[in-house]
Amino acid sequence: MSSAHAAEIGSYCSNGRQAGANGGGDARLDAASATAERDLLTGQGQTGAADAVLTTLGKVAAEEPAASAAALSRFCLAAGEAARYASQGSPEQAKRLFLQSYRLSGAQRDVGAIAAYRLSLLSLSGSSTGVRGAARGMRGAVRGMRRGQSDTSQPSTGAIVPAEGCAAFDGDDASSITGSNLTIAALRCAADSAAAAGDQALATRAQVRLSRVLLSLSQRRSGDEAELREMAANTAREALQASESIALPGSRLGLTAAAFEAALDAGVEAAGITTERDWLLGASADSEPILRARALAAAARFALVTGQRDDAAALLRQAIQTEAAAPPVDMPRLYLLLAEAEPARRAAHIRAAFHALGAVRPILPRFDPITDESSFTTQVQPVFEALVELMLPDQATTMDAATIKAVQEVVEEYRQAEIQSLLGRDCVPTSLPLKESELRSGEILLYPLLLPDRVELIYAVGSDDGTARYVRLPPNTSADRREVTTLTATMVRSIAYDGDDAWEAASRRLYDILIAPIAAKLSPETTLVLIPGQELGALPFAALRDKDGRFLIERTRLAVVPALAYSQPGAAHGRTEPTVLAAGLGKEVDLPAGKFPALAGTLSEVRAIALEGVPSGHRNIVLENFDHAALVKALQGRRIDILHLATHASFNGGSDRSFIVSDGDIIPMAELRGMIGRNATRGDLLDLLILSACETAVGDDEQSLGLAGAAIQAGAKSAIASLWEVNDTGTVELMKAFYANYRRGDGKSAALRDAQLAMIARGGDLADPIVWASFTLLGGWR
Repeated sequence: MSSAHAAEIGSYCSNGRQAGANGGGDARLDAASATAERDLLTGQGQTGAADAVLTTLGKVAAEEPAASAAALSRFCLAAGEAARYASQGSPEQAKRLFLQSYRLSGAQRDVGAIAAYRLSLLSLSGSSTGVRGAARGMRGAVRGMRRGQSDTSQPSTGAIVPAEGCAAFDGDDASSITGSNLTIAALRCAADSAAAAGDQALATRAQVRLSRVLLSLSQRRSGDEAELREMAANTAREALQASESIALPGSRLGLTAAAFEAALDAGVEAAGITTERDWLLGASADSEPILRARALAAAARFALVTGQRDDAAALLRQAIQTEAAAPPVDMPRLYLLLAEAEPARRAAHIRAAFHALGAVRPILPRFDPITDESSFTTQVQPVFEALVELMLPDQATTMDAATIKAVQEVVEEYRQAEIQSLLGRDCVPTSLPLKESELRSGEILLYPLLLPDRVELIYAVGSDDGTARYVRLPPNTSADRREVTTLTATMVRSIAYDGDDAWEAASRRLYDILIAPIAAKLSPETTLVLIPGQELGALPFAALRDKDGRFLIERTRLAVVPALAYSQPGAAHGRTEPTVLAAGLGKEVDLPAGKFPALAGTLSEVRAIALEGVPSGHRNIVLENFDHAALVKALQGRRIDILHLATHASFNGGSDRSFIVSDGDIIPMAELRGMIGRNATRGDLLDLLILSACETAVGDDEQSLGLAGAAIQAGAKSAIASLWEVNDTGTVELMKAFYANYRRGDGKSAALRDAQLAMIARGGDLADPIVWASFTLLGGWR
């Protein structure tokens, strides 16, 4: 799909020529829309199918047929769905199209409901790169540097989201709604519009998802947990009520089971939903196997809540037997429930769940077809977590080295599964994971494991004789996943956006939980390599503070890797002058993928790092306001050691939809990887990719993990990227220091640490962690 087609669709949906109730172009638009929806359904979200659909729709839009608002609404709806999956589509582009479809839908409440529901599926955060609003403008403002300035374009940290539903999309500021506010308003709108249109199936589906979202928020936010949980429970009750009017038996059964489980999760009293349990059991008797198994599982959960373990076990055995007659995608969860029903056989059932997961992972859809929840969250993560908990007793018992190694291997597979879930199993190359015996003296690997009732730390300290082994520290039962994730969100928002001091207490507590147990092993000569998982992916580890106020970066060098199989330590850096290709985008660009404001300072940044301090006769390359063709040309026919990109980047939406922004176009990460690969010497990857103007969506685990996968996707040994926007002066100074250190032969982790320490030592605004703590080394650290 070309960007021209995407631009034509966007322009047509915004300014399409309308011709009354039955425009002359209605038949053509409706035929194109119907074909597009069919092809997208057949393609099951595959990028190639979406690209073809957008190309076709773009050709129709280019001719600008006069059509009614109703036909145009259906056309924009199909285009928005294609933009969700296309290689050059983006969540922001899809958002624009869905909003326009909703606004044009008018009396077509069914179309408006679908547009709102699809809008709720987008991963958009107010802090996401690629959707930076004009209020944020340039990187130059440093959020008041703790002087209390507030940036209202950033995500709210406290108030519960508004309840107006569709009303949120009627005003001119609808495009500025992001994050959980967007998701919840869209789901409320979808439920109301679907009910008004008589589509109780979609109304139920929207309410089930809304209940899940509210419950998830209640588990990640402090201060309003009880209110959010009550909202989740009430919404689940509404979903159950709506499901009673669903006409199609199969649809009703699947959605009622989903609503029933949502109600149980939200804490609805079991006594109040006994009738629904009885209906599920009766209606499922003659249904297809996968739906019957789902209904039996829901009834089994009811039995567990009411303390009837024997009944639960019997129902689950029926479900397992029934599921065996269908694609057994729910089998891992059934065995986990059976482990709860039969605690005496818990270990055997958990291992059976893990075995079942291994069998179904290749065929698991990315999202549940009924609830649109992530299959990784519902199926994969709980099984790995249960197995780790089983292998790690909750008491500080002595474990032999072989057992701890077995645990580490499971955790490593878990980390790999996280990456594969986001980026796709076939989209990223794997290698043999680094063995602990290959760690050098001074290198320390640390796996933090966040469990529901405790935090576990597994680590290994390198040695010169290859005798390093993994060690399990005593479990920390004073902390758990919820506390750590809440503290992480508090710390990041406080440092990067809110301009207050809330981060300090959070950073000290996180240091105590994650670092203090191994602090004695850290020194300026050590490198701490963290394998944190997606829940800690956005945490600026460098800014964690000990009880004496020292930052972690003052203690040791740091690196973050998403999984050992996706990152090698790299070879020791020599003193050969690296060849740098530095490309910057300073101007504002308005693309189908989003409107990207000017990045003041990026052009001076690329000139400084590529030209200042470079030995006479050594030629680096500088591209100012680069476009796609210029980058391709610059990468051809020469060896590039460091590719420095000072531009917007987006990591959400999976491997095929992650991209960087150039002047006039976006460059997908997969395409960037191809450019780099064609440039590389046989078997030799790009040494370092620097993304100095990027940022993740704070609080969005997929964005955070996507950033950690940037080096993997782009085909680089290592990457340095920023977790949030940094002021121009700070970026230039830190990057100049990093390059000077790297040129003199320092390894990547040492070069970045020394640059950050230099910022701290200078004092003043540049010593604030908002400037230096954003930059993270991802991947190879040597």
